[in-house]
Amino acid sequence: MKETDNISNSASSELVTIGRPSGKQAADWRTRAANGPIADKFFALGAIFAVVGTLMFGLYLWLVLNSILPLEGSYTALRRAHAIIQVYLFFGLFILGFISQAGSKMLGAKLDFAAKPLIFLPLYIIGSLGMMFSMHWAALLVSAIFAGYASRIAYVCIRGCERPIQAALSTLGLSVLAAAPFLSVENQYSALLVAWGGFGSLIFAASAQFIAAFLNGKPLQGRLGLLFVFLHAANVLLLMLGPALDSKHTALLALLELAVYLYATTF
Repeated sequence: MKETDNISNSASSELVTIGRPSGKQAADWRTRAANGPIADKFFALGAIFAVVGTLMFGLYLWLVLNSILPLEGSYTALRRAHAIIQVYLFFGLFILGFISQAGSKMLGAKLDFAAKPLIFLPLYIIGSLGMMFSMHWAALLVSAIFAGYASRIAYVCIRGCERPIQAALSTLGLSVLAAAPFLSVENQYSALLVAWGGFGSLIFAASAQFIAAFLNGKPLQGRLGLLFVFLHAANVLLLMLGPALDSKHTALLALLELAVYLYATTF
């Protein structure tokens, strides 16, 4: 009888009573932010700004150029606003969100961003909006955030990471984006440098993982990986020289890059 009572008492002690406080203290916002998803905040805001930049500015400028609507305000200012929204508040937010969430897995190194990206997020948006009005402090703020990400990846991966090729490409891409706020992204040469050297470098770094995981290809590594990084860095250097060189050189080098990349990953 005593054994039956002991079993019933132990069972009742293990039951969960709905509506009664558990006695455990709820985690603070920093702990929840560090352990929860991060990319969704960046992606959601990036999608909103993509709609704004495409419909409000891009479509309007297209209608003005085709003499369908009259121009209201300065065309130069509107074109600059459109470019900044697309580069920083659309693509930039997606890049930062991806690295904040999946950077450690992509590089095979513990980046330990924790909740820092959520602190950088409002600062980055404020800086990007300030750049639309040519505020120098805004360019410094946006540049500092990209430079911070690049420095963290370089520091961690110098000490050792599983994928140094991806780390080198990520550091290169973020470094170009750190310099981008001081360039005129409306200029075709500057835009090409930001697109190929900045976003392109990061896309190459991330897509190698995708090719290996989902398409049964090989990761970008070894001598071919080093060759690709060398060719890509050389092409970025040529783009930095801009109008001083014939664009055919950069185009041919870009084709050679792609050929090496596809061969190295057996895409």
